[in-house]
Amino acid sequence: MTVRTAASHFTKKTVSLFLILSLFIALVPTVQAESASYSDVGNHWAKDTIAWAQANKIVNGYPDGTFKPNKLVTEAEFVKILLGAFKVEVGETAAGAHWTDAVYQSVDAFNYPVKGADSKEIRSKSISRLSVAEIIAGANGVNYEGNNAIHYLLANNLSKGKDSATIKGYQGEGLLTRAEAVQFIKNIKDAGMTELKVRPEAPSDPTQLPPLKVDISTTIKGVKNIVLDYALEDLKEFYPYTYTGDSEKVTWSLRFPFKTELPAWSDGEDYGIRIDPNTGRLTIGWYFWVGEFEVVATSQADGAIVGVQKVRLDYNNIKQITSSNGVIEFTFIDEPDWFEYEYDGKTYKANMNIDEVDLSYDVDGEYTPIEITSREYDAKANKVTFRFTPFKATDKEQTFIVDIGYMESTYLSATVFTVPAAQ
Repeated sequence: MTVRTAASHFTKKTVSLFLILSLFIALVPTVQAESASYSDVGNHWAKDTIAWAQANKIVNGYPDGTFKPNKLVTEAEFVKILLGAFKVEVGETAAGAHWTDAVYQSVDAFNYPVKGADSKEIRSKSISRLSVAEIIAGANGVNYEGNNAIHYLLANNLSKGKDSATIKGYQGEGLLTRAEAVQFIKNIKDAGMTELKVRPEAPSDPTQLPPLKVDISTTIKGVKNIVLDYALEDLKEFYPYTYTGDSEKVTWSLRFPFKTELPAWSDGEDYGIRIDPNTGRLTIGWYFWVGEFEVVATSQADGAIVGVQKVRLDYNNIKQITSSNGVIEFTFIDEPDWFEYEYDGKTYKANMNIDEVDLSYDVDGEYTPIEITSREYDAKANKVTFRFTPFKATDKEQTFIVDIGYMESTYLSATVFTVPAAQ
C-alpha cells in the first residue's frame, strides 16, 4: 500500500525552487522590508526606530504610504500608543462618544498625570516633552513632576535628551513628534520595562534620584593652568570660574588628590588657596600648591556634583613635584635663574628652588623636619632631585604627607607617598 501525501505532488524542481525562495525570504530582514514601505523616513534620524515600531505593531503609517515622522502628537495619541505597546486593552468606543473617551478611561486606573482627562480640548492639543517625561516616570512606578521627571528619564537612560543628556538639553518645553514618540517607547522597552506600573499618589523623593550621567568635566569655564611668579603683588591674584551647564545654582569647592587639610585658607593671614562657594572666585595667597587639584560645582537643588574642572597650579618656575620614599623631585618650567655670589675667593651659584627648600612631615600634630641629604640638579632634564633617608617599613602600610617650603618659612606645597608594609 502506497501512502500518498501532499508533498508527493511536488517535483524535485518544484521543491528546489521552494527551498530557494524560502531561503531568500529568510535572509531579507523583516524590519528593513517594513521600513522601506514608508516614503518619508529614508534619511530620517529615527528610521531604524520607526522600522522597529512597525515590525512590533506599535504604530501604523498612513494610507498614502508615509509615516509623517515630524508630525506632532496629541496627548490622547501618545497615551494610546503607550497603552497599545504594553498590550493594555482599550475598551470599545460607545456610540456617539469621542474616540478618546475609551483611551482616558483605560489610563485612569494607572493614575498618570494626563491633562486631558477632564478636557476634550486638551486631548487634541500637542503634548509637550515635559508631559511625556511625567507620564513615563509614572509608568515606571514613581511620581515626579517638572525637572525631576526629566532628571528621572535621563538618569535611567530612558532618554538621551534632544540636544544633550541634561535638563536643558532635554527641551521639556518642546512638542512631541511621532518619531520621538516611538523612540520613547523603544527606550523604555530596551531598558527592560515589560508592563505599565501604577503611578503612586504621593510624590517621590527627589533626593533619591541618581546623578545625571553627563560629562561633568566640560561644564565649568575657567583657567586650567595657573602659572604664578614668586613676586605675587598684594595677594590680588584671583581666577573666576563659571558653571556652563543648566541654569541651576551651584556651590563651589576645591578637591585635592589626597585627604588633608592642606592647602587651606587662613583668615586674616592672607595665605592659602580658596574658592568663594557662591561666586566661584579662586584666590591664591602666600601659601601655595604645586600640582593638580579640582574645582568642583555642586548643585544646590540636590547636592549632586554637576561640574569638575582639573586645574594645574605651577609656582615660581616649578611645573611639577613628584615623590617617593627617600626622593622628591621638582621639574622646572624654564631653566633656573641662578644667583651668583663670591665667598672666600670662590664664585658660587644658587637658586632658591634648589638651595633653600626645606621638608617636614606631620606626626601627631607636630611638624618634624626631614633632613635633605643631597640636592642634585640635572640640566638636561631640567629638574632637581632631593634625597633624604627613607622611612622604614613597618608591619603596616604607611602614608606620609610631606610639607615642602622655603627656609624663610614660605609654604610651597604638600606631596604624598606610601611606604608598603614590610614583607
